[in-house]
Amino acid sequence: MDRDRLGWLGWTATGVGVITLVLVVVNIVLATGNGALQREVNARQQQINEGIRVNNASNQMVQLLAAVAARTNDAEIRALLERHGTVLAPNPQGAQPPQAAPAPAEEAKP
Repeated sequence: MDRDRLGWLGWTATGVGVITLVLVVVNIVLATGNGALQREVNARQQQINEGIRVNNASNQMVQLLAAVAARTNDAEIRALLERHGTVLAPNPQGAQPPQAAPAPAEEAKP
């Protein structure tokens, strides 16, 4: 009987070893796929961050243009800003230049 029992333990150990090997291979495949997905997510996040930086720079530029237009009463700059959705209030003499409201942002399309 010991011989039958040893045979059964041998086959059980072999089966557990095979299952372990299969699970290791599955883990490697999933880790490789996860790495590819992570690189794609990182690339998209980088695009989002770049868009935010560009948007902030654009808002600052609009604010600077609005300040110059208010300070110098430059009709061409006022017209340019109004064409793009930024309306300036009249600037009474001696008052601080108004802060221009940025144009409404368009929704991003996937």
